[in-house]
Amino acid sequence: MDKTPTPAKALTVSILSAEGKVFEGEAKALSSTNDIGPFDVLPMHSNFISIIKDKVVIHLANGQEKEFKIDSAILKAAENKIQVFLGIEAFASQIEGLAKL
Repeated sequence: MDKTPTPAKALTVSILSAEGKVFEGEAKALSSTNDIGPFDVLPMHSNFISIIKDKVVIHLANGQEKEFKIDSAILKAAENKIQVFLGIEAFASQIEGLAKL
């Protein structure tokens, strides 16, 4: 009997702002951009945290896409769950300043 786990076919995505949930649902992938360039997160992605910019595109299972324009946000991907935290603009200059230390 093969005990190889079945790969996950969906991601659980939450986009959160200070006011509450902007989006919550399942997706087959998520695309965004960080300082290195554009990237995609698929099911079974390794754990990942990044500051993202420009937009978040959620690729839904039905083939549709939901796009959210952003200035900057923090993206956390772990165990097929993606959380995007909006509203970090107020902290961006502090984060950049810490990188120079």
